[in-house]
Amino acid sequence: MHRRHLVTGLPAAALFAAGTGFPAAADGGAFRAFRVMRAGRDIGRHTLSATGGPDGFALDIEIDLVVRILGIAAYRYEMRVSERWAGGRLVAFESTTNDDGTDDFARMRREGEGIAVDGSAFSGLQPGDAAVTTYHSLALMERRPWLSSQTGTPVSIDPRPVTGESGAFEMRGDLGSVLIYDGSGDWIGCRFDAGGEPAEYELIDTDGSIAAAWAASA
Repeated sequence: MHRRHLVTGLPAAALFAAGTGFPAAADGGAFRAFRVMRAGRDIGRHTLSATGGPDGFALDIEIDLVVRILGIAAYRYEMRVSERWAGGRLVAFESTTNDDGTDDFARMRREGEGIAVDGSAFSGLQPGDAAVTTYHSLALMERRPWLSSQTGTPVSIDPRPVTGESGAFEMRGDLGSVLIYDGSGDWIGCRFDAGGEPAEYELIDTDGSIAAAWAASA
C-alpha cells in the first residue's frame, strides 16, 4: 500500500488494534505479519501470505486498522489485495479499500508488453516491468514505476541506502518512508511520519521467505 494511506485520517487519540491470531503459511508458501505502531501505540495489523514456484507467484494481503475513542469506533481502514506474477512480471492485481467509508480500488492486468491499470484515481497503460506498493521483495527496488496498491496511481521513488543501517532504504519521492529488508531480501519493517508522530512496522510473525517465493517464479 501507499505509505501515506497507512494513517490517513487517524487522529491523535486512543487507537485500537485488531486481534493477534494469524494463520500459518500454506505448504510451500510464506507468511508474515506486522504490527503497526504510531507514537508507541498499537494501531493495527498488516499480513502477507504468498506461494511461489515455476508456475507463478501469488500474494494476498490484509490490512485492518480501527480507531476507537471512548470505546466507539471513530475510524476504520480495511484493505484486501490479490497480486499475481509470472516470469518475473506482474500479470494481475486487484485491491479494494474502505478508507472510513470512502471506497478505493485498483485493478491491473498484463496487456501485451504493458500493464493496463484501472483504479479509483488513475487509469492507463503502464510499463510491463512496473511494481506495486506492496514492498514484499528487495528485488523490486529497481523496478519503475511503482503503482499505488490503493488507487493505481504511478508513484515516484528514489531509494537511498540509510548510512549505518544495513538493509534500510530511505524512499525519497512520493513515499517519504524508510523500508527495511533482511539479508534474504524479505521486507521486515518500515518507518515514517504519521501526522507529526513517528510510526513504524514491527514484524511479529513470519513463516518462510516471501522474497524466495517471488524469485522462484521469476
